[in-house]
Amino acid sequence: MNTWWWSAAARRPGRVALLAGLALALAFPPLPLAFMLLGAFVPLLMLVEVRQERRAAGLPVEPRRLFSLLYRAFLVWNLGTCYWLMLTAFQVESTGEAVEAFVAGLLAVGLNPILMSVPWLLYAALRQRLSRPLALVGWGVGWLAFEQLHLNWDLTWSWLNLAHGFTMFPGYLQYLEFTGTGGTALHVLVANGLLFELSCRGREARSLGRWPVVLAGWVLLPWLLYPLLTWPDRAVFQPVGQLRVRIVQPNIDPYVKFDPEAEEEQLRLMLELADLPAPEGLDLVLLPETALPDGVWHENLRYDPQIVPFIELSYRRQLSVLLGLVYRRRIPAGQPIPPHARSYGPEGDGPYYESFNAAVVAGDTVVSKKGKLVPFVERAPFLRQLSFLNRWQIDLGGNFGSFGLPDTLVSLPTRSGAELTPVICYESPFGDWVRTLVGRGGQLICILTNDGWFGQSSGHLQHAYLASLRAIETRRAVARCANTGLSLTTDNRGFIEQRLGWWQRGVIDARLPLYVEPTFYMRYGDYLGRSAVLVAAFFVLLAFINRRWAERAGFGWPS
Repeated sequence: MNTWWWSAAARRPGRVALLAGLALALAFPPLPLAFMLLGAFVPLLMLVEVRQERRAAGLPVEPRRLFSLLYRAFLVWNLGTCYWLMLTAFQVESTGEAVEAFVAGLLAVGLNPILMSVPWLLYAALRQRLSRPLALVGWGVGWLAFEQLHLNWDLTWSWLNLAHGFTMFPGYLQYLEFTGTGGTALHVLVANGLLFELSCRGREARSLGRWPVVLAGWVLLPWLLYPLLTWPDRAVFQPVGQLRVRIVQPNIDPYVKFDPEAEEEQLRLMLELADLPAPEGLDLVLLPETALPDGVWHENLRYDPQIVPFIELSYRRQLSVLLGLVYRRRIPAGQPIPPHARSYGPEGDGPYYESFNAAVVAGDTVVSKKGKLVPFVERAPFLRQLSFLNRWQIDLGGNFGSFGLPDTLVSLPTRSGAELTPVICYESPFGDWVRTLVGRGGQLICILTNDGWFGQSSGHLQHAYLASLRAIETRRAVARCANTGLSLTTDNRGFIEQRLGWWQRGVIDARLPLYVEPTFYMRYGDYLGRSAVLVAAFFVLLAFINRRWAERAGFGWPS
C-alpha cells in the first residue's frame, strides 16, 4: 500500500489530491469517521515530497502545479462537508434571491481552499531550504496559525477546524479543558507527521525503529488520559447547585417565521409549549434564537406585546424565560453614527438606530448581544473600512441585516440566582469567545439557535455537536435550544444526555448542574494558536532566506 501511494503521488498526483480531499470530507459529521483525520494529510505531504525530489534531481517543476493540486483537494473537502451552504437557494421564493444565496455559498466553499493552501505553500518553500523534519514543524505551526487567524477576522469561517471532525467522540477530547481546539489540531498534525515519516522510512528501506510505537502511543494518548481527566473528585466536576430546565423546540419553518401574518400563531405555540405541566417543577425555560419574530426596542423590553405573555408566565410559575430576539436601540442625537446603523426616516434622514441579535431573560433589561456574526448575512465584513459592502447583505428573511457588535459582555441572572451564558447560533464554533462569555460568571451555557435555513442536511448536525466541545473546554453543562433541531443537553464532559431530533416539535425537561470552577483554558484561551502565529512568522522568514545562511545557522539542507 505504501508503494502504491508513492507511485500514485509521482504518476497520478491529481487522483491522490482528490482522494485526500475525500478522506478529509468523510472525517466530519455526520459520519463517525473522524479518525481518518489522523492520516488524511499524508497523501498531500507525499505530493510535496515528490515535488521536492524532482526539483533536487534537476527535473522541471511547474510553479502553479502544487497549488492546483492543493486547491483540488481542499475544494473536495469544503464541498463534501459544507455543501449545505448552497441549499438556501432551493428554499427562497424569488429567482434573484436563489441565485444570490447559491453564489454566496459557492464563494464560501470556493475561496476557503485558497486560504487552506497557504500553510502548504509555506511547507513547500521550507522543504526546499530545510530538512524534512524541520520543514514538517513549519507546516504544523503554519496550519495552527491559519486556524487561529481564520477564527479572528471579519471573514471568519472556522467550520472545518480539525477539532470539529471529532465532535462525535467527546471521550477522545477531554484534554480540551487545557488546550482548546488548538490541542486537537496539534494532535492531528503530529499524527500525520509521524505517519508520513514512517512512510518515508519504509520507502527508503530504512529501519522503522521506535517510530511505530511512538505513533501508536500518540494516537492512544487521549484515551489513556481519559480516566485522569474525568476523575469525579476534581474541582471542575463539583456542582454548586442545579436548575430544572425546559428546552422548547417549536419547529417553525424559518422561511415563514418572519411573516407578519404568522407571528401571533408562533407566539401562541411557544407559550403553550413553555407552559406545559412539569411534575418536578421548572426554574428555567429556553426559547430559540429570534423567538420573538419582530424586533423589540430597548424602552419596550418589559412592555412589548410579544414579550409580555412570557413575563406573565415567569411571574405566574416563578421561573425564568430566556429567549432570543432582535434588540433595537436608538442612537441619541449628537453621537457618532456607526456604519451598521439604520435610519427610520423616509429618505434615510431621520433618527438612527442599531440592531443586535440578542438574548434576554423576559422581564429584565440586561441584554446579551451576539458578538460573532455570520459574514454577509448578519454583518458585512470590514464594514468600518469598506462601508459600501453593506449593500451586499444576504437577506434570509425577517430582521437580518447589519447587526451591531456588543460593547460589553454579560451573563444573565435568573430568579434562582444562577448565572446563564447565552451563546447565540454562530458563536458556538468559537471556543475562545465562549470561554470569555462564561468567564463573566456563567454557570450554565445556553445555546440558542435557528438551524432550519439549510434543511435536513449535515449542517445542523455539525453545528449541534459543537456543543460538546464548549462543554469540555469550560466544564459547564450545556442546554441547546434550536428552532427546528437538534435541541439537546450535555454534561460537562461533553456527552449528550437528551436530544430532540430534526423537525420535531416538543420540549426537553432536564435537571442540569451548575459549575463555577474555571478551567485552564478559561484562564488562558487559545494560547496554542497565538503562539503558533508568532512561530509561523519566523518560519515565513526562514522560507525566503538563502541556502548559505541556513547552512551556517545549522538548519541543515536537504540533499
